[in-house]
Amino acid sequence: METIIKKQAMNPLLLREEVEFVINSPTTPSKNEAKDAISSKLNKSPEVIVIKKIHQKFGTEDTEVYAYVYNSKESLEKIEPKPKVKKENAAEAPAQEKKK
Repeated sequence: METIIKKQAMNPLLLREEVEFVINSPTTPSKNEAKDAISSKLNKSPEVIVIKKIHQKFGTEDTEVYAYVYNSKESLEKIEPKPKVKKENAAEAPAQEKKK
């Protein structure tokens, strides 16, 4: 799996680098594979990398990946939105509290 950085821009206001890179692979890489590829290329920890988009063009082996690489884990937690709770689990939690 070959990784080529197309575009790399520093965003000092949000304390991150915005990276656009291409992975040459016969299959579409998973988010974890893309994180590992960019972390080895930039010498950063995978926990400070957020993959925003993975796009493989039809008929080619090139996959375009857009990622944010934060300076620290704290800046990532402060800026990135928290994952939402699924509706099924969220509906059960209030119902259980009311029964008590």
